[in-house]
Amino acid sequence: MYKMKYQVLNSEVDEKSELKLMSLVNILQDCEGLHIDGLKVFKEELMKEKIGIFLSFRQVNILKKPKLFDTLYLETFPYETKGYFGYRNTIIYNEKREVLVTTNVLGTFTSLQTLRPTKVLQSALDTLDEEPKFDMKYLPRKIDLKNIELVKEGYPTHIQKVHIDSYHHLNNAFYVAFAENMIPDDFKVEIFRAEYKAPVLRGDVVKPILYKKENNYIVIIENQKNEVCAIIEFR
Repeated sequence: MYKMKYQVLNSEVDEKSELKLMSLVNILQDCEGLHIDGLKVFKEELMKEKIGIFLSFRQVNILKKPKLFDTLYLETFPYETKGYFGYRNTIIYNEKREVLVTTNVLGTFTSLQTLRPTKVLQSALDTLDEEPKFDMKYLPRKIDLKNIELVKEGYPTHIQKVHIDSYHHLNNAFYVAFAENMIPDDFKVEIFRAEYKAPVLRGDVVKPILYKKENNYIVIIENQKNEVCAIIEFR
């Protein structure tokens, strides 16, 4: 398990002084990245075999939204690794040890040479010290697109260098930001989940399309070839 203390800053909140969803995702993935960076044997195996961990799915349950200058306490840990996949929880607490945010994450071990899923040596996986799966509401990894109703199409965004991460892809948090801009201002997000389908590269053009399904909103992000790159659901 890795633990991190964090304070919410001005650049990370919206006009209500509440943590933006994009900022929340950035904090979560930074904490997770620091944990992986500190796993010496595991990290060395990834580097030796040129393996990356590509995010395939993230679910975030917001029990109470952090606000400006709140002090947050994060805990992150893997709870299962098998085959090509690794699963982890990241939890955010306040100073009273009350749970504010829970997260379920699925990462895919991917060859950085072929960009195809690959397996990590079992001896390296055995060093991860998995924790019990956290007790939270879990939703399916696949977002059901049956019976969705088109609401509106967003404006295209040209992906530039500020959008790109160390894997040379559109950073995961930007998908959430593009999607959050599409939903109504008065819609209170209690759960969101993102299903990442295909990488977006510098020079690509993406467009968010908003749909409604019952009381929830779904944003599909397509590239210039009309290929689905990500699906984000807000509940």
